[in-house]
Formats: sequence, structure tokens, C-alpha cells
Amino acid sequence: MSVPAWLWLVAALVLAACELATATFVLMWLAVAALCTAAVALVLPLAVQVACFVLVSTASLFLTRRWARRWRQNRTAGPPPGVGESARQSLIGSRGVVVSAPEPGGLAAVRVRGELWSARSVQALRPGQVVRVLAVDSTVLSVVPEAES
Repeated sequence: MSVPAWLWLVAALVLAACELATATFVLMWLAVAALCTAAVALVLPLAVQVACFVLVSTASLFLTRRWARRWRQNRTAGPPPGVGESARQSLIGSRGVVVSAPEPGGLAAVRVRGELWSARSVQALRPGQVVRVLAVDSTVLSVVPEAES
């Protein structure tokens, strides 16, 4: 008994769709193996089809494991140097202009180096006022009015 090639194609499509949804780098190689097996299914019996699927999926998983692990680590490691923490910390001491004053207990919008940032201050801020950055906490700047820094 031989499995029709279209079943392997359907399996490849389902596995590829699941890979797109999960980005695990496992299902992608199973989808490739199912696609290769669909070609084999046109001329060879079920035992050879299963062997082909197992062989191609195992080989592709082992051959790309190191690359996939490195990609995943780079993806979760955060932004590259110069984009992350050091770039934010370089804002300390910079001047900015208040774009919108904060609501009571809220955050102001401040333009620093051409970029719009959320900012908090212990002193009242008004639109158009020049401020100096004292600290950076994630994406929120701590600022003081320029005249008092």
C-alpha cells in the first residue's frame, strides 16, 4: 500500500503553516521532509516513503540545529550594542523640548534629538519648555526644566 503524494503535500502545507505560527525551526524541517517525501511517493512504496521522511527530517534538524540555536539566542538577546541601553544612557544630559504637558500624575511628551519620548518630572512642565534629561528608565525619561538643572 502506498500513500498518495498529495497527502504528503497536505502534510507539508500544514506543517509549514504551523511553523509560521510558532517559529520553532522544527516544523519547518518536517515540512521540507514531507515535501521531499511527496516526490518519493510518486514512485516508491510506503516503507521507503517513511524512511525518506525520517531521514530527511532528522538530517535537516541536526544539520541546522546550531544555526537555529544561534538565531534564537540573537533574537532574544535584545538590541545590538549602540541601539539598546548604551544609546538610551547617552541621552542623559541632553536637552529636549516639552511637546505636551502631562496630565496630573501622568507623563509628558518630550522631543530629544528629534525623537519623541515619554517623560516625567517632579516640577511642572509646560509645552515649549526646554528640559534636560537626568535619567532613563526603559522608555521614560526623567527630566528637569533647563533653568533649574
